[in-house]
Amino acid sequence: MNTTVDPNRSAGALLGLAGGNARGRPVGGLPVQAINEAHDRLTEMVGGGVHHQLPDTLTDDTDLACCIARSLVARGEFAPTMPDPRSRQGSTIHTV
Repeated sequence: MNTTVDPNRSAGALLGLAGGNARGRPVGGLPVQAINEAHDRLTEMVGGGVHHQLPDTLTDDTDLACCIARSLVARGEFAPTMPDPRSRQGSTIHTV
C-alpha cells in the first residue's frame, strides 16, 4: 500500500470540502421544500442560513476538517484523543 501523501491532492480535497460546505451552508438543516421555496436552484454563493452568515463565512465543518488536517501533518497520524488545538482548555477531539 502506498502511504505517500501528495500535498496538492490533500490541499485540493480540503478546498473541495470548503467550497462544498460554503455552498451548502445557507440551506443546511432545511427540508428540501424550504430550500426549493427560498432558492429554487443555487448557482452562486449566497449568505443567510440558520445563523444569517455572510456568503464567505467559514463553516464549522471546514474549520474542524482543517484542524484535523493540521493534526495529521504535525503528528503524522490520526490521534482522536489529542488535545483540541482550537481550545486553550485542552478539550479532546472525539470520534464516533
